[in-house]
Amino acid sequence: MRIIAGKYKGRTLDYKGSKDCRPTKDRIKEALFSVLNDRCEGATCLDLFAGSGSLGLEALSRGAEYVEFVDLDIDLVSKNIKRIKDELSVDVHKCEASRFIEKSKKKYDIIFLDPPWTKEDFFSSSLKAIFEFDILKKDGWIICEHPVRVDVKSCFIKKQKKYKDTVLTFIYRGNE
Repeated sequence: MRIIAGKYKGRTLDYKGSKDCRPTKDRIKEALFSVLNDRCEGATCLDLFAGSGSLGLEALSRGAEYVEFVDLDIDLVSKNIKRIKDELSVDVHKCEASRFIEKSKKKYDIIFLDPPWTKEDFFSSSLKAIFEFDILKKDGWIICEHPVRVDVKSCFIKKQKKYKDTVLTFIYRGNE
């Protein structure tokens, strides 16, 4: 696994593959960031269920100003942050995503939501909490990576892209 574009392009990242932690494939990551286009530039991002931190680190490489990583196991993301040597632009939180969302005082431009696929209820409960606790900025994006069998519901869905057993759902909160 590697960072595919930006200032850290080509840097390899450590990961562990399991049913709870599966890295985003490069072609899916490319598609995700092509939809986001230049929206990472100067953005404040949140990588929920961060795992290796691949999505947040890719955003940082593409110009995000700041990324927060949240996961119960932060060893891997911490190791990968040290690997790219940009510890000033990130914060890592070892806690449950729902608890972090509830306590967060910040709002984010981009939120990456990729919980373990074995925990299907994490998708709906996380989305509900993001909107309930109002942590997504106006004109903000939530990108959900989920299995085909999970039906992500939101009145703000802008686009969905399917790649074999993986779906990217792009949720856009326009200026209401």
